Amino acid sequence: MSETEQPTSSDNNYYATQKSTFQKMQSEVRLLSITDENKELLKKFYAYMEILTSSYTTSDGMITKRFGLLGRMAELIPVHLFDNEELKKVFPTAVTDGSVVLFNVDLFKKQLEVEKEYAAHKDQKHLEVMPVIMHEILHCMFEHTKRNLLNAPMVNESMSYYTLADEYAVNVNVVNILKDFNYEPGPELKKLTAGELSLEEKQMGIEQFTMGLSEEDVKKFLGKSEYEIMNALLEQAKRNQEKMQQNGKNKKGSAQQQSGGGQQSGSGQQGNSPYPRKGGVRRNS
Repeated sequence: MSETEQPTSSDNNYYATQKSTFQKMQSEVRLLSITDENKELLKKFYAYMEILTSSYTTSDGMITKRFGLLGRMAELIPVHLFDNEELKKVFPTAVTDGSVVLFNVDLFKKQLEVEKEYAAHKDQKHLEVMPVIMHEILHCMFEHTKRNLLNAPMVNESMSYYTLADEYAVNVNVVNILKDFNYEPGPELKKLTAGELSLEEKQMGIEQFTMGLSEEDVKKFLGKSEYEIMNALLEQAKRNQEKMQQNGKNKKGSAQQQSGGGQQSGSGQQGNSPYPRKGGVRRNS
C-alpha cells in the first residue's frame, strides 16, 4: 500500500467507535454484578492498584511515587473490573478510551491462577496482572486515543503501522519499568498479547510488539516517538519482505533444477505486499 492510499475505515474509526461504546456503556450498563465472588475479586484487584499508586520516603525525607508519573496517573484514571456479557464479547482482555480503564474479570481470574502457579514454584520474577494495568494507563498517558495518523500503511485489514507503533511505545515502557524492579511480564501474558498471528505476520516480525520484547527491542524503541517507531517498523518490514522474496526465488530455482526446469506451483510466499493483509493481531486496548 502506498502512502497516498487511504487505510481501511476500521482503523480510522477505531477510536471513535470505541469512545462511543464507552460513553454508552458508562451511562447505561452495569459493569460488574454484585456477588460475593466479585466482592473478593475487587479486593484483590484494588490491592494491585494500591501497589501501583503507592509512595515511599526517600533518604532525604521526600515522599515520591514508587512508579513515578505512572503511579500518579493510576490515581487519576478510574480502573474497573467488568463482567457484563455484552462487553466481554467486544473486549476480551482490557481496554481504555483514554479516560477510564476496564479489565475483563475472566482475564483477571485466569491471571490470578497463573500467578499462584508462579508463587508455588517460588517464581518471584514474573507478573501477569500488573503489566496489563500499566499498559492501559500508559495508553492514557500518551493520549493514544486522541491521536491517530491517517494514511498510515496497514499491517493488516484492521491495524495500521501507526497503531502498531502505539503498542510498541507502551510495551517498551512496561518492560523497562518492570525491569527496574527486577520483574518482567510472565510467559502466559506474552502468549496472550501475541494473539493469533498468521505465519506471514510472524515472518514480518510483528509478534515483537507483544509483552515479549527483547532487551534489544527495548533499547531500540525506548524514548522514541510513535512516528519514529512506525518508520523503523516499516524499514524492518521492507527488509523482511526483500529477504522473503529472495528466499522464494532461491526455492523456485532449486525446484526447477530438480525437476529439469519444470514449472513450480508456488514460491512459498503469500502475495507481494510488504504489509500483511490478514491475521489476528489482537490489541489489549
